[in-house]
Amino acid sequence: MKLNPYNNTSLNFTVSIIFVLLLTACSSNNEKEIIGNWENENGDLVKFRTDGIVTGLTKNVDKEFVDGSFTMKDDSLFIAFVVTSNPKEIRGSLDFLILKCDADSLILATDLGNLNYWRTTP
Repeated sequence: MKLNPYNNTSLNFTVSIIFVLLLTACSSNNEKEIIGNWENENGDLVKFRTDGIVTGLTKNVDKEFVDGSFTMKDDSLFIAFVVTSNPKEIRGSLDFLILKCDADSLILATDLGNLNYWRTTP
């Protein structure tokens, strides 16, 4: 009697585990790669730290500082932020799809288009 490998429960379980491990490895790779300093074409600066803190400086007229936290899951990046501006504090959150995250570039998808960043030195 010959066994059909496609009906083998053990094989299906093994393939499922490998798939989950690959997804986890890709996600953790993004988490490692995103740590550091990034700049976009507008001169906005963003720093992701290993402790989940994100800071930034927008180069608009007021040069506003942004503080917050970030979490990642699969190819999603969630940022909760606080902008201290006169006369009030602004709180909010952003949810991005990570299109690319490697040693040199970070591309985030938004409803308004993509945000392109490149790694900078501290």
